[in-house]
Amino acid sequence: MSCCLCVLAPGHARGALTPKSPQVQKLVAQGVKYLETATDGRPGAHALFALTLLKAEVKPDDPMVQKGLASMREAVTSKAKLEFLDVYSVALGIIFLIELDPAQHKAEIKTLFDHLLSIQKPHGGWGYRERLTGDTSMTQYCVLALWELEHAGFPAPPDVWDKVAGWLMRTQDPSGCWGYQGNDPGSYTLVAQSETRHSMASAGLGSLYICADHYQYRRAQFDPSAGVPVALQRVRKPAAAAAPKAVSTRLDLNHMGHALDLGDAWMRENYLINPPQNAHYFLYAFERYQSFRELASSSPFQPSTWYDDGVNMLEKTISPGGFWQGSWGQEVDTAFALLFLLRSSRKSIERVHHLGPGTLVTGRGLPVGSDIELRMGQARQKPLAGPAETLLSAIEDPSHPDYLRAVEGLEDKVEKAAPAELSKLAMRLRAVAGSDSPAARVAALSALGRTRDLDNAPLILAALADPDDDVFLAAEDALKFMSRTFDNPAENESLTPARRAAAQRKWRNWFLAIRPNAKLDE
Repeated sequence: MSCCLCVLAPGHARGALTPKSPQVQKLVAQGVKYLETATDGRPGAHALFALTLLKAEVKPDDPMVQKGLASMREAVTSKAKLEFLDVYSVALGIIFLIELDPAQHKAEIKTLFDHLLSIQKPHGGWGYRERLTGDTSMTQYCVLALWELEHAGFPAPPDVWDKVAGWLMRTQDPSGCWGYQGNDPGSYTLVAQSETRHSMASAGLGSLYICADHYQYRRAQFDPSAGVPVALQRVRKPAAAAAPKAVSTRLDLNHMGHALDLGDAWMRENYLINPPQNAHYFLYAFERYQSFRELASSSPFQPSTWYDDGVNMLEKTISPGGFWQGSWGQEVDTAFALLFLLRSSRKSIERVHHLGPGTLVTGRGLPVGSDIELRMGQARQKPLAGPAETLLSAIEDPSHPDYLRAVEGLEDKVEKAAPAELSKLAMRLRAVAGSDSPAARVAALSALGRTRDLDNAPLILAALADPDDDVFLAAEDALKFMSRTFDNPAENESLTPARRAAAQRKWRNWFLAIRPNAKLDE
């Protein structure tokens, strides 16, 4: 088995790095500064650079973002120019414009979308005009574009998804990998593929996981609590291998499950974070695969050692000029590296599945009506009103249509609720503190702190090890409230591993001083 060992700084726990970690933010800042000067004039490159900067939260009026917009607008002004675009440019143009503002750029997106559908090959993949074969590299961006389109209000016809998902399953190598140009046998009897490598495995498997999300296919194949303190292990109902088929399809989703298992096995047995070919291109595809795999496994976004490995590799190989150099040229490779560091696919998933902080930005599919309010310059759905018990009932069901609003409603409710009211709900709040949504964990921990019941302290202490910064801060604030402690100026420092470790020691010692016989998770 191939492997790549990651050398970590003292006190740094494996799997603890996130895009918010200082060493990651430093790398991102260097890469963004370099990418602002990119000179590659291809439309697809313009779209890629602009997309990357938007993921890095650069403002839409940034010159490079505007250059990407101008390039896409120019490309759709005539049929001849549209036909001139390569498949990468069409797909990346769609993804970029949706990230920028799908409502404002609806016309351009629709034109590119129609063209994307027109160039899908009969077998289901996308590829070079002059070749009959589908190209796994190109197809991965088209599948991602279809997913982004679907969640921006531009759904593709069902047969488009069926065709590409079928092609991906038929062109998988018997080993579980994928090749560059798909050798399609016309059946699910797998045949050998050529040019199989890590980048193609990530491209094909990541695309198949995106298709799984389209079909609302969910699996529970790995233990989401591995490495998580006992007090914070996820509380979940037993899950079947696949959810009931909610999207009409002629495909056998059981076969999709077999294909995903085979691909996952190949990835485990051949793990390598810095493959000899297309390393930065691979990292972008690999992050996408891991993010959609986590989503399909119904336990998204656990601490990820592979992310640490990638950050470590990129930290060692960044040039003094703030770029990375690989097979695709330093500008494109830098964009791929940044998309990995930013966990760009995870960001998209959190946006459309509401797994993140809970903010819905204007133009992102918000329903129009009285449930909308403006907070801090952003359009948001109003928090759900009602008793804390009613809000908890909605939060306990992640499929509830008002789940996100209920989470925010509980946050608002906690500040006004009496400790006695919250204490009655402590058992249910402890369960929510182990949910998949960081926002729900924040609300539950805040409520448990307000009870001032020391029986809840061990769970709150365990939450100080949560990889999400907002959850860590909520746990710290809950302990301050519980202990009637004022802010310490040192606690306004950035959330470095040392800062986190100091907080864990401080609050552990505080609790053991009160309850010396308490048993806490190590």
